[in-house]
Amino acid sequence: MDVQHVLRKRSLTEQATILFVGHFVALLFGIAVPIVLVRVFPRVEYGLYQQLFLIFTTLFPIGQLGVTQGIYYFLPREPERKDALVVQTFLFVVAAGFVCLVLLLFFKGSIAKLMNNPQMISYIPVMAIYIFLMIVSSCIETIMIAEGRSHLSTFVKVISEFVRSLTVVVIALATRSIFSIFVALTFFALGRCIYQWVYLRSNYRLSLRNISIPFWRTQFAYSIPIGFANVAFLIQDKLHSLFVTFLFTPAIFATYAVGTYNLPFIGLITSSVSSVMVPELARCQKEGDTSRIHAVWGGSLRKMNIFFFPLFVFFFIMAHEFIVFFFTDQYLESVNIFRLSLFSILISGLNAGAILNAYAETSYQMKLAFLRIPVACVVMYCFIQVWGVHGAVAANVVVFYLFRFFIIVKAANVLGVSFRALLLFGENLRIMVAALIAAIPIVVVQSNIVLSPLFMLMVNAVLFLFSFCIAGFGLKIATRSEIDSLRGAIIPRFCSGKY
Repeated sequence: MDVQHVLRKRSLTEQATILFVGHFVALLFGIAVPIVLVRVFPRVEYGLYQQLFLIFTTLFPIGQLGVTQGIYYFLPREPERKDALVVQTFLFVVAAGFVCLVLLLFFKGSIAKLMNNPQMISYIPVMAIYIFLMIVSSCIETIMIAEGRSHLSTFVKVISEFVRSLTVVVIALATRSIFSIFVALTFFALGRCIYQWVYLRSNYRLSLRNISIPFWRTQFAYSIPIGFANVAFLIQDKLHSLFVTFLFTPAIFATYAVGTYNLPFIGLITSSVSSVMVPELARCQKEGDTSRIHAVWGGSLRKMNIFFFPLFVFFFIMAHEFIVFFFTDQYLESVNIFRLSLFSILISGLNAGAILNAYAETSYQMKLAFLRIPVACVVMYCFIQVWGVHGAVAANVVVFYLFRFFIIVKAANVLGVSFRALLLFGENLRIMVAALIAAIPIVVVQSNIVLSPLFMLMVNAVLFLFSFCIAGFGLKIATRSEIDSLRGAIIPRFCSGKY
């Protein structure tokens, strides 16, 4: 396999579009899970499920500790060491997953007490096995993306999420047992492990003889700072949920979890773009192609914000209808939480950490991430004391803005450009203006026509999209080549485009 050839034969726009479409389809499957569960289980039981899921979403990325993410950096730059890279990464995730398994089993009583839910003690052992198997199988999509096999990675992602979501929904409806859900998920994770092993055996020489101690040191010197930074950022990102589950009841946590549900949707866009942007930036940095780095960053930022800004405006206006339709009116208290959480969308596209990764400025991110934890704790506690659960999500947004600012400033210094230039202020302002113009018709409809939540969402979604396209065309927020590239990437053949 000629890795470099595979990586270069598609544009970043096409690769990111493939990943986004795949992740979007996978997310659609995932959306079905809470919609079903809030109707099957009472709020206390759904709160228990969300608490267990919070443990999983916290430990799953921690268990990888940046080592799988390092594949994006090393595979494009040093394809001749691909066997050593894969073997060393696989051994690491097995060991890390086992550590998580042991810690969960040993501290299960303390975890249940800390989360104000003694019922969790009987669920943690099976969930610990599920987490172990998911960490072990975490390499597969990353390796495929780094190889440039975006189609295959997307297919695996979609099928995996479809099977996982179907498993949860079917077991929930059939047994009405959260314990049975996690037992079934354990078998699902085992299937992922088997598939990953077959794929790696077919494409790489999996032998301990391929391990290179000098390369291992290089790999870990790059990856571990990213891993610790990711852990710190993850803890900060989860702090608002952890504070709520520590200080409030499972029922209130269920309400809070519904209100913050929008964030994973945004994450799929940033992860899709970052997955193809980091390898490209790493190659450009190695070749000294600064102009290409600026083009990749600017194109990625603008294209993400073409999604993000309209999403923010639309869902902020339609928050009530969205919550009521998807989660029923028993979660009306989630509406304002949902609106507050949406503000993080506005700067999610400013993923300047990808630039720092390409320039191996990982230690800066690690230091900043660890500084972020105590700052977030103080802000979180103060906000919660004043505004309750609403203060938790507000504090999370405030801290997110503050530390994203520090990363952007550092990235601007690394590239030798001004802060304003890195933000592409003028171009992104036009995108926001187009989104605000598009909001006018749906505000009029919402104020003067009474429809069910479903029909109100459908009518206003079509109206908003149509209005945004017209406003965007008038304000020239997308170039002709970008429109052609997007059209070619979606239907029905994939064509090559450039920034």
